Amino acid sequence: MFYLIYSSYATQPLNDEDLKDLLDKARRRNIFKSVTGVLFYFEGKFIQLIEGEENAVKLLYAAIYNDPRHRNLQLHKEGAISKRNFPDWTMAFKPISSAEVDGALGFRNMSVPNATNVESVMKLYKILGSKTAL
Repeated sequence: MFYLIYSSYATQPLNDEDLKDLLDKARRRNIFKSVTGVLFYFEGKFIQLIEGEENAVKLLYAAIYNDPRHRNLQLHKEGAISKRNFPDWTMAFKPISSAEVDGALGFRNMSVPNATNVESVMKLYKILGSKTAL
């Protein structure tokens, strides 16, 4: 099993309908590729943890890298994991505010390589609760 965590900035603000459309498409695609993970969106920023077979994860990341909706893509961390962190979620999603991010390790300065890791993603996910939106 393989994972990666990246952050990026949206090229334009996304409203609830835009996010719902993005998530619907991502979830359908991820089911067929056996990819799971979580996506956070706040203040025009994305942070995503993707997990699955290494080739599937890397191909998905390449597609995201070339997606014109993203800019300043930053790969924070990647590597092997023994088991999935989000086995039941083709794409868990959390819209969050700046106040919720304050104090969560690795989320204030997304430009620092390796600032965001599995522990920081899981900590934020637990702080916000496990229920997803949209």
